Amino acid sequence: MDQTSIYLDPKLTRTFAERGSRRVEAVTAGQEKTRISVALTASAAGDKAPCLVLIPRKKPLKDFVCPANIVIVYGTKGNFNSQVMVENFMPAILDPYIVRKRLNKLYLLLDQAPCHLTAQVQAAFQQRPIKHKYVTKRGTNMLQPADVAWMRVFKLGYFNKWQQWMINEPKSFTPAGNLRSPGYAKAITWISEIWSAFDRNILARSFDQCGITSSSLVDLHAQLRTFVSTSKFVDTVEQANEEEVEALFTAPRDGDALDESFAELDMDDETESENERV
Repeated sequence: MDQTSIYLDPKLTRTFAERGSRRVEAVTAGQEKTRISVALTASAAGDKAPCLVLIPRKKPLKDFVCPANIVIVYGTKGNFNSQVMVENFMPAILDPYIVRKRLNKLYLLLDQAPCHLTAQVQAAFQQRPIKHKYVTKRGTNMLQPADVAWMRVFKLGYFNKWQQWMINEPKSFTPAGNLRSPGYAKAITWISEIWSAFDRNILARSFDQCGITSSSLVDLHAQLRTFVSTSKFVDTVEQANEEEVEALFTAPRDGDALDESFAELDMDDETESENERV
């Protein structure tokens, strides 16, 4: 699992203008700083848990029917903290997933965000059939599946939804004539649609590419493969071979079997049907 911020109006850094223009106006709804936070959770088999969405307002959205694959939490200022992890994420996302999949044990991979490290969160993990491991500091861009493969696709999907809305859909305006943003309800609907359509192959393959479910060098993504092969750190994925980076998001996964190379988790002898890595 991993969290990310979604801005109601994506921050744009480029637009079209006549060559030589000294002043270029860009049309937005002025909500580039208004955000919601989203936690994405998926397994090495490509199964998706509902998204946890934090809305920085106290009152629930009026007449809004929440999609089935979304859990909304209000009044958090849009920030994940240990309270959200214990009172919302675990009961609303992890617990139902464990029951639905009939798991004896859930292996959970986390980054070292402060909200994941508190004693409150540790105690909550111990009360559940969850064995958690942390990605090494400064290693999330190489070792965390969400950072490596999910977030770029997810945010690009949101941008495309927003762009189509900006170009083609009817807008509303404030009394002063300013364009209104798409709003929380529409943004949540877009997130639901994006996550529902998200390719399971990308999710499943990302665990192989981070060396979690595969120890084969050819399965690793370009940045990690370079590091393992040469002990040289490639600062960003974009510095690696462009075709290999593109393959990170397009290459199919060969089969559904999960490799048993997740040695650091010290797995027991239980069958894979009874355990799952998320």
